[in-house]
Amino acid sequence: MFRFLSVLGLVSALLFAGAVRADEEGGKGKKGNPEKLFKKLDTNNDGKLSLEEFKGIANMGKGKLKDKPELIERIFKKMDADGDGFVSLEEFKKFRQEHAKKKKENTEEKK
Repeated sequence: MFRFLSVLGLVSALLFAGAVRADEEGGKGKKGNPEKLFKKLDTNNDGKLSLEEFKGIANMGKGKLKDKPELIERIFKKMDADGDGFVSLEEFKKFRQEHAKKKKENTEEKK
């Protein structure tokens, strides 16, 4: 369980870093734009992410997830709230928001 949560944190960090990178490419600031990251990952522009498209996030993490495709699949399944085999922009943003909230709560508990 701890390993999964650690990897979940890593993927979330990658989501944030990817969003920041997408913003920088678009000329925005440091906050991170999940919509731009989503569009960058959505290589066929169909408005949803397949597992194969989502695996592109591993390329943004300096190789940390490239050797762990099973973990990327677990995160993808967790993000796919309706179970249709795709991650919509809404699911993508919701997952990111929920994880940010949990991270903030954990940080506050440690203080």
